[in-house]
Amino acid sequence: MFDLAPLDQVSLVNQWLFCYAFLLDTGLIAMTAASRRIR
Repeated sequence: MFDLAPLDQVSLVNQWLFCYAFLLDTGLIAMTAASRRIR
């Protein structure tokens, strides 16, 4: 699927989305952990 000449823009957007989702996920986990520690 990825061998068929991937577009640079699409791959770039996918990388940004993956990075953003990863940061959001880790941020939510950190927030929940902090709230649990406070309580």
